[in-house]
Amino acid sequence: MMLGLGKKTGIDLPNEVSGVMPSEEWKARVFHQKWYAGEVISVGIGQGAVAVTPIQLAHAIAAITTGGTLVRPHVVNLDDLPSQFRNVGASGSPAVTHLPIDPQNWITITDAMAGVVSPLGTAAQAHLQGVDFAGKTGSAQVVSNAFRKSKAGASSIFKDNGWFVGVTPRRNPEIVVALLIEQGEHGPIAAQLASKVIKAFVEKQRRIHNNPTLFSDKSDPGSVPLAAVWNNSGQGDRDEQAKAENVGEDRLEGGTLLIKMGKAVHSSSRRQARGLAAILPGGQ
Repeated sequence: MMLGLGKKTGIDLPNEVSGVMPSEEWKARVFHQKWYAGEVISVGIGQGAVAVTPIQLAHAIAAITTGGTLVRPHVVNLDDLPSQFRNVGASGSPAVTHLPIDPQNWITITDAMAGVVSPLGTAAQAHLQGVDFAGKTGSAQVVSNAFRKSKAGASSIFKDNGWFVGVTPRRNPEIVVALLIEQGEHGPIAAQLASKVIKAFVEKQRRIHNNPTLFSDKSDPGSVPLAAVWNNSGQGDRDEQAKAENVGEDRLEGGTLLIKMGKAVHSSSRRQARGLAAILPGGQ
């Protein structure tokens, strides 16, 4: 719910629907039935009564990949509108909301999304060599498997829907693409189409900025990981067992430290969000 699922995004288009994000209260209100613990698992992976729109998924993935910046989408960039229309477009739901996302979780999630379109991922065919591309595939049932089997003659019209939502770069993206193929069955097919949009966007931006390494997968725009080593002797917070095992012994330990971006993240997120508002709904 915090990511905008189950409610309207506020995009300036008519007839937007809210979708459904099931909960104990929702089931009691709609079906007057008890909520079972197993339903939490189904909802957690997008199964059950979950229903979303492409713009909602783009909205949510944009919030995750910008480190928690939830932006109200628009059909066009408000900055490009004449002033008399700009105020109208900006009215309504809040333009920007910031959600708390742990920096390390942000790194883990976005790196995992990059793995989806890697040569070993579930959407390997969508891999773009040299591009910092990330996303998530999805296959959404429209009816139960049992019902589809009972309608053998018309089973093709009940095929799963194929989904994919992708971004570039993986953190603080310049563009988010959400793609739904009705009866497309599997997300990798949608991912291949989305990758063509991403590829066209990257190539155009590289030409405009005369920078062939723009959006390269060799750079990490969202974090500053540092390798570090330290001596653990004299640490006051070590437990008694650890102290007993290492009496009179100094050990050199190592690890990775993540430097939090702080205000820099929010500044970048706001800049990228304006690009998202211009690019996503307009389908450029």
